[in-house]
Amino acid sequence: MRYPPEIILLILAVCLPAYFLKGLSGFGPGLLFVPTVGLLFGPRTALVSSAFVDSFVGLGMLLSLRYAREDWPLIGKMVGFMAMGSVLGSSLAGFVPAPAVLGLIGLFVVISGFSFVVYDRPLPPRWLRSRFLKLWSVCLLGGVTGGLVGISGPLIIPVLRPMMDRSRFRRVLVAFFLCEGVLRVIIYRLVGMWSGDVVRIAAVAGPAVIVGLLLGYRAHVNITERRFNVVVGVVLILIAVRIGWGLVG
Repeated sequence: MRYPPEIILLILAVCLPAYFLKGLSGFGPGLLFVPTVGLLFGPRTALVSSAFVDSFVGLGMLLSLRYAREDWPLIGKMVGFMAMGSVLGSSLAGFVPAPAVLGLIGLFVVISGFSFVVYDRPLPPRWLRSRFLKLWSVCLLGGVTGGLVGISGPLIIPVLRPMMDRSRFRRVLVAFFLCEGVLRVIIYRLVGMWSGDVVRIAAVAGPAVIVGLLLGYRAHVNITERRFNVVVGVVLILIAVRIGWGLVG
């Protein structure tokens, strides 16, 4: 099946900035990719396509980045807590009201996003004393919300970013979201959400994904920590706006 030229151009136009964000920061492509593909092919195909493309992108980025030995224990613990939360969240799906969960996520994310934009050195939330305990807590909670409503990263990013410089932040997120993406693809296939459009969309998006990643890599080298924080904050605010728009809609 071949797609009309206007659909191909729209996918390419969206994937270029979406994966520029991924190359720059290690997260963010779903903000543009999911709603656009969802509008064209439906939300189920959009979720599966996003996870599928992100898995290949994450693997490529993982192989291109230089990881320090101390990165892997941190990544392993984050993924472990996220996986436990995903099991719990999936088991609670249908019992917990999704709009309430989305509303709380949106409120937390928008406040965190504004703190990154406004303050030079945004601090992680202070409700727990140990910063690592906070990270494990939000990874577990992110896994729960991921299982419930498909959103996990925006809860983890505001706590993780102040703990490290932009390069390590990107490395950790790339590995974390690779593991999450693979897990989501497996689950989507098991529950019957996979369709032939997923591979075709990935093939169409490929050139724009590659160019966007390369531009994002180049921007990452030249951006300052302060400007990087502003980018993170703006993306978080836009994610919160998208959550709010979905609730209103």
